[in-house]
Amino acid sequence: MKVAICTPVYADVKAEFLVSLVNMVAASGNIVVNGARLEIRTFVSRGLLPMTRNIAAKEALDWEADFVLWADSDMVFTSDALARLLRHDVEIVGVNYPRRDSGLPSASVTTTKENAEAGTVEPVESLGLGLVLMRAATLRRLRDEARKERLPLFHFELRDNGYLGEDLFFFARCRRLGIPIHLDHALSWDVAHVADRLLTNRTDADRARWSIDDSGPVEARAR
Repeated sequence: MKVAICTPVYADVKAEFLVSLVNMVAASGNIVVNGARLEIRTFVSRGLLPMTRNIAAKEALDWEADFVLWADSDMVFTSDALARLLRHDVEIVGVNYPRRDSGLPSASVTTTKENAEAGTVEPVESLGLGLVLMRAATLRRLRDEARKERLPLFHFELRDNGYLGEDLFFFARCRRLGIPIHLDHALSWDVAHVADRLLTNRTDADRARWSIDDSGPVEARAR
């Protein structure tokens, strides 16, 4: 049973991610799915996100993977993350985490301590692709449909109010094809999104009104 771990890299690879990845791969050696042990291979591509995801997806499908795990290079997760996602036996399942730019949930719903402790797994409209497991057959179907539209599988779509990220673009296609998307709230409680931040002597309230530009600290402009 082949699992392709696809990691797109835009900037640097976070050290915490590397520790998570090594521990997860080491802990997954004894997993058996349908009577077969896992064979795991990582596929890393560097560049702009849509391009790197398309490249990694192609390499995973060319390898004839049975499952594809998207694991972004700025995510931190537990060593049993892959095992927990495989247990759900669904087409697509992933986690919820705060987005770096806004702090809003990456999924279309909110993960709370209550639904995490309850082990809730629920259908959602969309996820972030930071840690998502999908069947390769599902990914292949989505790729083939994208080719019919003469579009890539992952794509930034320009809109009047900005652009649609490659993750939301991807899951919009899933919804059009009736492919269910699931969210694991319990595992979501055990992951983290690495974000650089400024450390100053200011209070949180002061810091909210402050930013820097190339010339040094300045009062934050209207946002």
